[in-house]
Amino acid sequence: MATSASSHLNKGIKQVYMSLPQGDKVQAMYIWIDGTGEGLRCKTLIPVAMFRDPFRKDPNKLVFCEVFKYNRKPAETNLRHTCRRIMDMVCNQHPWFGMEQEYTFDPKPIPGNWNGAGCHTNFSTKAMREENGLK
Repeated sequence: MATSASSHLNKGIKQVYMSLPQGDKVQAMYIWIDGTGEGLRCKTLIPVAMFRDPFRKDPNKLVFCEVFKYNRKPAETNLRHTCRRIMDMVCNQHPWFGMEQEYTFDPKPIPGNWNGAGCHTNFSTKAMREENGLK
């Protein structure tokens, strides 16, 4: 297996450039999740959320984007677009969802036939969250 060219670079050089003063200028790094990474020349990035950059620090930003094809239709891997459309249709129900990643201890801290690892999704609407609400 070949090693990447970047593994041979001097990591101290990067820090020199990362530490340069930037005054009141902000760098925004655009990020998209494309799945396969193929055909990137045919896509348009649409910014959808911006966050403080934990790597390059303030005042820099990370800009998360949706990926669209040349004809302004969502790329096949752009599942956020479909999710947003559905969430907009049911926004009056105030949906919440979250994903939980679980891990397994090895060795197990207590005996038994259990695993507990994996990722599962939780979902609820306002009616489900109210006391004696929809079950």
